[in-house]
Amino acid sequence: PRRVTWLYQPYPADQAAAKVEAEVTGGQIRRAWATRTRRDETQRERDDRDRAVQSAREEAEGAGVGRITAYVTTTVQHDDDLDAATADVEQRGGQAKLRLRRLRGSQAAGFAAALGIGIDPAELLAHRRGR
Repeated sequence: PRRVTWLYQPYPADQAAAKVEAEVTGGQIRRAWATRTRRDETQRERDDRDRAVQSAREEAEGAGVGRITAYVTTTVQHDDDLDAATADVEQRGGQAKLRLRRLRGSQAAGFAAALGIGIDPAELLAHRRGR
């Protein structure tokens, strides 16, 4: 069995504006670099830049901006099945164009976050660091 949990963490308004402006600026820099190096801009780069401009427009009109994190857990009956289950999750993540990272040494925290009972690992980390 697998469990997928999505966490949405909204950014404060001042950070949201800075994030979307950084995306717009990054797109402009990539376009300028492509022009300067006489390289054709890829469709993906154009689409990313257009999405960044659209996001900045929406944020300026009051839309919220946040970070979305997905936790995927998989359970196996036998240790021998773990490699195949892990490979399957990673392959499906790749097909969905998700960037997945393993929680090495943090499996218990990841499992707790994936339960969907209000545990926020980012909040726990901030508390641990004394913020």
